[in-house]
Amino acid sequence: TSVSSSYKSILMALDNTQVTGNEGIVEHQIDRSINNLCAIASRSMQYTDRQVIEIMVSKPKGI
Repeated sequence: TSVSSSYKSILMALDNTQVTGNEGIVEHQIDRSINNLCAIASRSMQYTDRQVIEIMVSKPKGI
Protein backbone atom coordinates (compact mmCIF):
# COMPACT_ATOMS: atom_id res chain seq x y z
CA THR A 1 0.00 0.00 0.00
CA SER A 2 1.01 3.64 -0.22
CA VAL A 3 1.30 3.88 3.56
CA SER A 4 3.54 0.82 3.71
CA SER A 5 5.75 2.16 0.93
CA SER A 6 5.99 5.54 2.65
CA TYR A 7 6.96 3.91 5.93
CA LYS A 8 9.63 1.78 4.24
CA SER A 9 10.96 4.88 2.48
CA ILE A 10 11.28 6.68 5.81
CA LEU A 11 13.15 3.74 7.32
CA MET A 12 15.50 3.62 4.34
CA ALA A 13 16.14 7.37 4.58
CA LEU A 14 16.89 7.11 8.29
CA ASP A 15 19.29 4.25 7.53
CA ASN A 16 20.85 6.30 4.70
CA THR A 17 20.07 3.57 2.15
CA GLN A 18 18.43 3.89 -1.24
CA VAL A 19 17.08 1.93 -4.17
CA THR A 20 19.39 2.06 -7.17
CA GLY A 21 18.68 2.11 -10.88
CA ASN A 22 19.56 -1.58 -10.99
CA GLU A 23 16.53 -2.61 -8.94
CA GLY A 24 12.93 -3.18 -9.94
CA ILE A 25 11.29 -0.47 -12.03
CA VAL A 26 13.67 2.20 -10.74
CA GLU A 27 16.00 3.70 -13.35
CA HIS A 28 19.09 5.86 -13.03
CA GLN A 29 17.08 8.78 -14.46
CA ILE A 30 13.93 9.94 -12.67
CA ASP A 31 12.01 10.50 -15.91
CA ARG A 32 12.53 6.88 -16.91
CA SER A 33 11.40 5.69 -13.45
CA ILE A 34 8.23 7.76 -13.79
CA ASN A 35 7.63 6.36 -17.30
CA ASN A 36 7.98 2.82 -15.93
CA LEU A 37 5.45 3.53 -13.18
CA CYS A 38 3.03 5.10 -15.66
CA ALA A 39 3.33 2.07 -17.95
CA ILE A 40 2.43 -0.27 -15.10
CA ALA A 41 -0.48 1.89 -13.97
CA SER A 42 -1.97 2.35 -17.44
CA ARG A 43 -1.71 -1.34 -18.36
CA SER A 44 -3.13 -2.41 -15.01
CA MET A 45 -6.08 -0.07 -15.36
CA GLN A 46 -6.95 -1.53 -18.76
CA TYR A 47 -7.40 -4.92 -17.10
CA THR A 48 -9.22 -3.35 -14.16
CA ASP A 49 -11.67 -1.59 -16.48
CA ARG A 50 -12.49 -4.86 -18.24
CA GLN A 51 -12.93 -6.64 -14.92
CA VAL A 52 -15.29 -3.95 -13.58
CA ILE A 53 -17.40 -4.14 -16.75
CA GLU A 54 -17.55 -7.95 -16.51
CA ILE A 55 -18.75 -7.70 -12.90
CA MET A 56 -21.38 -5.11 -13.80
CA VAL A 57 -22.67 -7.09 -16.78
CA SER A 58 -22.85 -10.35 -14.83
CA LYS A 59 -25.08 -8.90 -12.09
CA PRO A 60 -28.67 -10.12 -12.10
CA LYS A 61 -31.08 -7.70 -13.77
CA GLY A 62 -34.02 -6.13 -11.95
CA ILE A 63 -33.13 -7.18 -8.42
